[in-house]
Amino acid sequence: MSVALAFIPLAAGAKLSSTAIRTRIAEDWPDLPTPERAESKKEVMSIDIGGEVVMIALMRAPIPWSDLEGPCETSWLWKDAAKELRKHTSHLIVTILSKSDPIEQSKLLTQVCSSILAVCEQAPGIYWSNATLLVPSKLFQEFAQTFLPTGLPVLIWVDVRAGKRDNGKTAGFTSGMSALGHIELETETSTE
Repeated sequence: MSVALAFIPLAAGAKLSSTAIRTRIAEDWPDLPTPERAESKKEVMSIDIGGEVVMIALMRAPIPWSDLEGPCETSWLWKDAAKELRKHTSHLIVTILSKSDPIEQSKLLTQVCSSILAVCEQAPGIYWSNATLLVPSKLFQEFAQTFLPTGLPVLIWVDVRAGKRDNGKTAGFTSGMSALGHIELETETSTE
């Protein structure tokens, strides 16, 4: 069993409802099995979606800045990420416990996170930890709705970096491919 994981930062006053999240998942993703309330405890809710268990845990502290600082500095999808994320006061950890392959897990995690972002205005975006990638809420939802369920929103799953070297060649790498069951790509002296 593998685990897919994402973090959703929350601004002060964020309100979440298991019912609202399940309703929104059903509305946004009608091809999914009906989301059922599996169990809820004080700060953890679980939702069963066709046998896949989604765990949503509220952490009453911000995501550690040491985890966010680097991704904020290099974020090309969320230019003002540092400014926005310095304000967050708590966060959600969203995970899928599943026997599905990593791509199917990432699809479901994306669908669930997109629906959570849609029902929680105090969630400015998402930290896709497998790729150390930050994506603002509206863009994440747009990618999810545009590409899923028939395609793959690779740009919000895999961070791709490339740049020119002093010798005129290009260097680049990916981060996030291994979480999808593939090898990471890296080049130090490409001609393209």
